Amino acid sequence: MAYSTKERKKLLAKFSKLRTSGKTALQAAGSIGVSYMTLLRWERPGGRAVGRIQKGKRGRSESVVSAATRMSLVLPGGYRIEADSATDIIDVLKALK
Repeated sequence: MAYSTKERKKLLAKFSKLRTSGKTALQAAGSIGVSYMTLLRWERPGGRAVGRIQKGKRGRSESVVSAATRMSLVLPGGYRIEADSATDIIDVLKALK
């Protein structure tokens, strides 16, 4: 389903309100009926979902915090998960389970 800019802003505001009320990112996304990854993409300039999983170098497993306090987790299978907090990374991992 395609959302207009106005609809996206409204859904992002609702998502943010649910997050500040104590819901996890995945719970909040589920409550409004839009995937967590779509909401991440909408929040970011350029439309890139920071929490997305991307293929990385195989065989390495590490957690890195960048200068902008962004977190990355590279899994042994070569997948990379990036998010703003460890809680968001855990939410993504739980969703993948």
